[in-house]
Amino acid sequence: MSAHWRVVVTFLSEDQAERVLRQLHDAGEVRSLGGTISMPPGEAALWIFAPDSARTAPIAAAVRQGTVSVGVDPLSVRVDEWSPEEMSWSGRRTGTGVGGAGASDVANVVMDIIGGLLSWP
Repeated sequence: MSAHWRVVVTFLSEDQAERVLRQLHDAGEVRSLGGTISMPPGEAALWIFAPDSARTAPIAAAVRQGTVSVGVDPLSVRVDEWSPEEMSWSGRRTGTGVGGAGASDVANVVMDIIGGLLSWP
């Protein structure tokens, strides 16, 4: 695959991911932006491969609109870039679910608070 960028969206269940996948295919906006949608087997996630970094934000926005259309709140949305040197994807979070923070965001906030309390004299 030639795309070196992907938008990764995680959900509570595979059923939610499948509902959003159908909505995104029907709407066609991701495809019109040059995106290719994939659902990894056995995962409650969607991978949307983007042709370049500039299109990751509009693709993520189209995905968020798709989740709203079917009434699904994703756990997280992130953008990954392929690193040929490391032969792996490296991600950066673009936000949380439509209705609030994802579980990993809450854990990060808690760890920041604990770290701050432990650093006090």
